[in-house]
Amino acid sequence: MSSQKTKSSGRAPAPKGDREPGLTPPIPFVPPKVDDEDKPPTVEITILKDPSKKATKDNTEKKEFPAIETFTGSGATTVLVLKRMQTEVFEHLGIANDFAKVEERLDYLLQVTTGRARDQLVSIFKQGRQQFADAFAVHAST
Repeated sequence: MSSQKTKSSGRAPAPKGDREPGLTPPIPFVPPKVDDEDKPPTVEITILKDPSKKATKDNTEKKEFPAIETFTGSGATTVLVLKRMQTEVFEHLGIANDFAKVEERLDYLLQVTTGRARDQLVSIFKQGRQQFADAFAVHAST
């Protein structure tokens, strides 16, 4: 009996984690709940209510989105913003699946970014345009 006690007491405790409820995963899949005081900054985007008509005061609508300040560590916020933009802006304006309207969709994405995220996005745009220009120049010369 005493040998059994020493065996069971000599074991390392079972690792905590998978079996315990209420643990926070290292990569959250939903944005954390915050108080009103700690509310993240937001950005307003103005869109047309009826895209076939001119932009007048009666034909514009303001949509509020969370601002994306950095892409590092804000994946959940970025995905939620992109999903909302897809349904509330792109589909409403009829540019959701139009390949010719990629630049317009990217411009809307640029409007919801601030600070470092905007710098990163502009840098990516420039690199992509340069790669496209380089590829087009190679194909045009052959």
